[in-house]
Amino acid sequence: MVTSGSPEKIEGAILEAIEPYRSKMMFETLANNNINIQVISTSEIKISVLISSDYSELAVRTLHDVFGLDKV
Repeated sequence: MVTSGSPEKIEGAILEAIEPYRSKMMFETLANNNINIQVISTSEIKISVLISSDYSELAVRTLHDVFGLDKV
């Protein structure tokens, strides 16, 4: 698959203390903003996704809004 811009890695929150619905919220938020995920990687403490760098600012901004991180 060819995408414009170079890939951008967005690292998620700590999974250890997070309810499963938060992962769903993250994926739905990206999908609702037409942000295609190229790679998903998980570990015991985080979720990382690889997206086109063209969408990195939008992804960070919308995820901050959804999770209330813009109020910190």
